Amino acid sequence: MSSDCLGCKLANGEVITHVIYEDEVITCFLDIAPMNEGHLLLLPKKHYLDLDELDDITAAAILKASSKLSKIIKDIYKPDGVTIIQNGGKFNDLQHYHMHVFPRYEADGFAWVEPEDKNNNKNRLEETKERILNHIKKNNFEIKEVKVLIPEELSELLTESAEEGFRHIHRLINDYIAGINKFNNEGEALFECRVNNRVIGICGLNQDPYFGEGIGRVRRLYIMKEFRRHGIGRKMTEAVINKAKKHYRKLLLKTDNPVAGEFYKTLGFEEIMNEEKMTHCLVLI
Repeated sequence: MSSDCLGCKLANGEVITHVIYEDEVITCFLDIAPMNEGHLLLLPKKHYLDLDELDDITAAAILKASSKLSKIIKDIYKPDGVTIIQNGGKFNDLQHYHMHVFPRYEADGFAWVEPEDKNNNKNRLEETKERILNHIKKNNFEIKEVKVLIPEELSELLTESAEEGFRHIHRLINDYIAGINKFNNEGEALFECRVNNRVIGICGLNQDPYFGEGIGRVRRLYIMKEFRRHGIGRKMTEAVINKAKKHYRKLLLKTDNPVAGEFYKTLGFEEIMNEEKMTHCLVLI
């Protein structure tokens, strides 16, 4: 709660309002300048400015309450519709997240004014779609260490990597199923990247089988083509590096792909020449 925020004071009962509903997370009360009778404001008790700042519990509480209150408004006022809106950033006059819920009637004076469309946005919808989707691909992903691999979930990676002429995902799956390499020894790990619960990338860390103790090896990195150039491969490799720092002095890898080789250099790996079992090395300590 912010001591100088009017929204915090309203939501926490420090300013008198006409409260309709309250729980431990949110407060709902009548707007003092209603668009129509029954105009409600929903505020979280904790201080937030915009929708994207809300924690999951608060967001769920607001959505649940707005649904129930909309039904109540319909039952009491029999409106032509219900409008639910909220303004963010500079347009949030309260500087505290709040949602408006109010009944609507034909010719009640509230209007959504169609813009002049000076930027020709209506004819650029495909471009807009691609811009938003690309941003989602770049940012809406989760990388986590997996303890149990489900081979069936790698079907897209397997198909696409084979089409590109790579066999390392096929080998990863076969070795895992056969128990040859489950990435479960001390200092080992397997990381998946998911977008909307779809596995779109993978990378592993093994004890190095060639150069003795204290050496780790990056294994089986692959990112699906449509998700490349969004920093996912870098973040997956960084996850492996951070894990390796806890167990190894050096981290090695082998690649015959020049583009991949340059990528690893940007992460601090040094190119090693004339060595059969490795092409790059990163000193960790």
